[in-house]
This record gives sequence, C-alpha cells and structure tokens, in this order.
Amino acid sequence: MPDTHLTSNFGHSGLAGQDWPEIDLALIDDGRRAVPLFPLDLLPMPWRSWVSETARSAGAPVDYAAQALLGAVAGLCGAGVLVRVTPSWREPLVLWQVLVGRASSGKSPALASMRGLLGRLESEQKVGDGGAMPRIVVTDPALDALVEASAANPRGVVLWRDEPTAWLAELDPSSVDSWRGVAATADGVGLPVSVLGSLRPEHLTATLGKADAALTARFLYTWPDPPPYCALADRRPPNDDLALDLLRKIHRGARTPINPLVLPLDAEAAKAFDAFLARLHRDLGQAEGMEADWMGKGSGTVARLAGLLQLLAWSGSDTGAVPTHVGAPAVQAAVELWHDYFRLHAAFVFERGGPDDLLRQARRVVHWLKVNRRGELSREDVRCQALHRAVNAGRAESVLARLYAGNVVRPVRPTEPRPPGRPAERWQVNPALLS
Repeated sequence: MPDTHLTSNFGHSGLAGQDWPEIDLALIDDGRRAVPLFPLDLLPMPWRSWVSETARSAGAPVDYAAQALLGAVAGLCGAGVLVRVTPSWREPLVLWQVLVGRASSGKSPALASMRGLLGRLESEQKVGDGGAMPRIVVTDPALDALVEASAANPRGVVLWRDEPTAWLAELDPSSVDSWRGVAATADGVGLPVSVLGSLRPEHLTATLGKADAALTARFLYTWPDPPPYCALADRRPPNDDLALDLLRKIHRGARTPINPLVLPLDAEAAKAFDAFLARLHRDLGQAEGMEADWMGKGSGTVARLAGLLQLLAWSGSDTGAVPTHVGAPAVQAAVELWHDYFRLHAAFVFERGGPDDLLRQARRVVHWLKVNRRGELSREDVRCQALHRAVNAGRAESVLARLYAGNVVRPVRPTEPRPPGRPAERWQVNPALLS
C-alpha cells in the first residue's frame, strides 16, 4: 500500500524554492555486478574448441555459442532421450533458455552458426507418414504451430526466437494458458518443446513483469559481459563440418518417445546428484521471490544438463554404441554449471528486471528518466512508460514515494489547492540527475 500520509504532505509549497538535496546514490547505482563467464572447461572436446572458435569468429561472448549448443542438442533429443534419476523420476532432454544482451552484443552472429547447422540437418530428414517434413527448429510460439511441428517430429522441436523482441511478454492471456500446458506436457514428454529465446535488457521489465511466474522460473538465463576485442587476424572460422557430424551422431542416438533412450544415473552419479539435492534443499530455505521459484526447478534442470553433457562427451568420442548411463563426471559438471553459472546469471537478471522489489523498480524509473531526459513525470508515466504496466497505480505511488525520499523527484507546486490526501499529479526531476 502507498504511504498516503507521506504523499498527502508532498505538496508543501515551501519545497519549490529550496535547493535540491543530494540524490541517494542507491537509486543511481546502475553499474552491473560481475557475472561469471561460461565455464568452457565443463564442455568436452571437441565441442569446447568449437564453442570458443565460434564465439571468437563472431566477436561474441562464449556464453551465447555455448547456449546455442545446449539448445540445439535439446532440440535434437527432446523426448527421445530420458535421464532416469529414480525408477519413477525421468527427465526429458528439454531446455528453456533466455539469452540477454544488447543489439551489438554479438548474439545473432554467435547463434547463426548453430542455426545453420540445424538447418542442414533438417534438409536431411525424410518425409514422415503424414507427408510433412519433420522440422527441428520452429519460430512460431503459437500452440497450434507447436502441435503441428511436434506431430511431424514427435521427438520434439526447439522454438528458436533470436530476434530482439520482448516475445515472451507479447503472449496474450490465452497463449499464456497454452504455454502453461506446454510446460506441463514438456515435463511429462507429451509436447517436448525446447526454447531458445533472445531478449534485450530494456525488454526485461516488460517480460518478467507480464509473463507468467510459472513460466519465467523454467528458463535458464545468461547475460554475459562483452568480451575483449579480438583482432580480425585472430578470428578463425569454426570447424562446422565436424560439428555437423557430431550433431548427426547425437540425432541418430536419440530414439522415439515410444521407445526412448533411457540413461539412468550410475551409482557414483546418483551419490553426486543426491549431494546436490541436499544442498539445494538447504539453499531453498533461504531463497525468496523469483529466485526461489527458479531454484525450485533446479533438480530437474540439473538432471537434464547432465544428460546433455553425457551425450556431448559421447559424440566426441570414438565409441559407436550409444551411452548406457549418465556418469558422475557429467552430473558433477551439470551441478557446477547450474550452481556456479546459471544461478548467478538468473539472480542478476531478476535483480535488474524483476518486478517485485521497490528499490529495483525505483532504479528502473531513474534509468528511464536519464535515458529519456525527462524533467517532469506523472504517476502514469511511472506505471505505463518506465515500468511497462508491470505495477498498479498504488505501487507506482510507492515508487514515487521512494524516489521522493531519495531526492530524485519532488512535487510540482499546484496552482490551485488540492483536496487533502490527494497525491501529487506532476513531479519535477532533480536537474542533477540529468546532468
């Protein structure tokens, strides 16, 4: 609830002629904290080299190329490969991923190489019994399009949304309900759709504020720092032909949802996974909000990552026969990848774009004021423009109260008396913020 006592006293005429106090630095600290680079050493060879060379040739962070690889393998396997944690607990190799970065961050060129390889694999598919060409990649998030694609390829598909739009926030309510169904059936391998989506930082608030919380908790997020500049002479093209051969091997190894390749955890892998579950149980007791929801999906996600890493290691080996289990090295690598990389990136994304913290929302309004050079604003500007309708009017007043307390804004003195208790309608912005 807004502090109505505070807002009712905002209109004191004596403020208008006073000098501005110093702005609370907590509201203008827009520097990003350090997040870890993708741990390349957790990827088996020769995939490690392919990811590194792909990123270097694109002038992009290795994170984007690595996420494209994980998303591609999930799209190739889907419900055709299951990781068996216990006799009653099986996880399909389905991943939902969000790649955050600005327009010049290198996402598109880093993703283009893997997207091209998947296109070459699609061209090698045979027409199914229904006369439709099985697709691996789809771009339409509508449920009927996903159902149609999954009917032609029951193993599963990957929804590839690398264009810089707030695509998840654009889903209408009926689509959100449908996506809840996609999420539920993906867990039960009824409609195994993996997702690899791209978002710009400015779309985070709209996306996380409007999208269903049960959906946003399922995504693996990555928001890397820009890499050091790489000279053109040091950019060599990746070995895409080798990568294509390895993807073919994984694709052939996956089976059908009716008769999937089941990979149980071996004894040592089960011990490592059990230790992770115990730590996750403790950590969840201290987590809150969006981070707690996200961590609640950690057990299934780590099992899926372990299966993907096991297949990546097998694809680069000389072994022809498909794996028969998930070993401890794959589980340990998956735990480290989730706990020390994805968890920290998710926390950063929620910190910068999450809709549930007053200070974060006030900081976003400050950023919007600076970007748009606004000297005045209203409550509706805060609610509709700066926070993309992610809050109601009462919450917008609370944000304004926090900005007022931090000396970022103060009420414009009305020309006529306002009724008692009525909030200020226009707010003046501290000129120091814009300078």
